[in-house]
Amino acid sequence: MEYLFFDIECANCDGGNGKICSFGYVLADGDMNVLKKGDIIINPKAPFRLRGWGNKYYVNLSYTEEEFRKAPDFSFYYGKIKELLTADGRLVFGYAPENDAGFLRSEFERYRLAPIDFEFYDVQRLQKYVFSPDGGNLRSLSGACEDMGIDTSFTEHKSCDDAYASMLVLEKLCDVSGLKPEGLIKKYTPCRGELKNGTITADYFRKKPPLKESERNMLKGPNRDKFRDIVRKSNNTKAHGMLYGKKICFSREYEYRHFSEMCFLVTELGKIGGRYTDKVKRCDIFVKSPEICKGGCQRLKEAEALRESRKNAIPSIMSFDTFLSLLDTDSTALGSVSEN
Repeated sequence: MEYLFFDIECANCDGGNGKICSFGYVLADGDMNVLKKGDIIINPKAPFRLRGWGNKYYVNLSYTEEEFRKAPDFSFYYGKIKELLTADGRLVFGYAPENDAGFLRSEFERYRLAPIDFEFYDVQRLQKYVFSPDGGNLRSLSGACEDMGIDTSFTEHKSCDDAYASMLVLEKLCDVSGLKPEGLIKKYTPCRGELKNGTITADYFRKKPPLKESERNMLKGPNRDKFRDIVRKSNNTKAHGMLYGKKICFSREYEYRHFSEMCFLVTELGKIGGRYTDKVKRCDIFVKSPEICKGGCQRLKEAEALRESRKNAIPSIMSFDTFLSLLDTDSTALGSVSEN
């Protein structure tokens, strides 16, 4: 038996799609001896935007942008990454690996590559189950290392070092429990997930209850997951007028009550080069809802306040009918979407 630990860093995750710039891994034997450790440096072919939400957090990567730009792109390393993740007799571990699986899925789609199917096990969940079986929060990788007395002198956000830290955490869990990794994942469940046919499932995520008939067209529960997938997969296929390259935001109230219509609008927008966003401060155009809720639209108020504070025309505020005309559709066609 061999164990692979992996970690991924991205240049940005715009639109919910990770642009991978490094794939780090550690390969260990059945006794947790390191057989190989490496960082695959990748040209993300995308801008580096490393600040988190609210501009409060900054990720310091371990290589210069010049080093990333000189490297081959993801498609060049596809075969090597596939071999690492799918070799026979190998268990794959990561720290919150469903996130990294999502980055891989995004790259398969961006480069039109066949999805790689593989199972993974979450060291973060195992750490919680062993040390806080009756509650407590999930710990960050650095926090788990600190809690368990693991040396953290290696470089954080260097993919291979983060993969190595995940291995050290699992090794410590084995020492504490007296179990090998196979025993841990059997005893402490759920900790398994998989990426299969481009879909990520994780046993440790609570399954969302089905919607009631009255909620069929609401953007909630499983509908929200479907909508995120549509946003992620929407493609900028060609230039077309003033919406090309623009980020479009809608009323939150309209979105919530018009799931089918929003799926249609986002798909059509992607076809002509536009992009959906739910962040008013990031949008170029705010589309006014044809329906105004009690108390008014909060996003519209935010858009108007931004225009005033910036003293310019961004974001521009557009009527719903004008937006539909730019998509080459109308309210009648849109209405038929929700009836299907």
